[in-house]
Amino acid sequence: MEHVTEGSWESLQVPLHPGVLVALRELGFPHMTPVQSATIPLFMKNKDVAAEAVTGSGKTLAFVIPIVEILLRRGEKLKKRQVRRAG
Repeated sequence: MEHVTEGSWESLQVPLHPGVLVALRELGFPHMTPVQSATIPLFMKNKDVAAEAVTGSGKTLAFVIPIVEILLRRGEKLKKRQVRRAG
C-alpha cells in the first residue's frame, strides 16, 4: 500500500457536504488523518475497505463520514424500518 499523509477535507475528490465540513471543524478535526485520507475516497466509490490502525488514528470517522454523506445525498427520506438489499 502506498504511503498516505494527512490531507485537507477539501482535497477529497468527492466533496463533502458543507454541513459535514462545518461539523468536523467545530468538533476539532481540521484535517484528515492518514487512515481517513486512504479510506474515505474508497468508501465514497462504494468499495469494500478493511483498515487496521492504532487507537486514535481516525478509523471511526473514516467509516462514519461516508455513511453520513450517503444519507445526506439520498433523494428521499428513509421510511420507518426500511431495509435495502444489496444487488
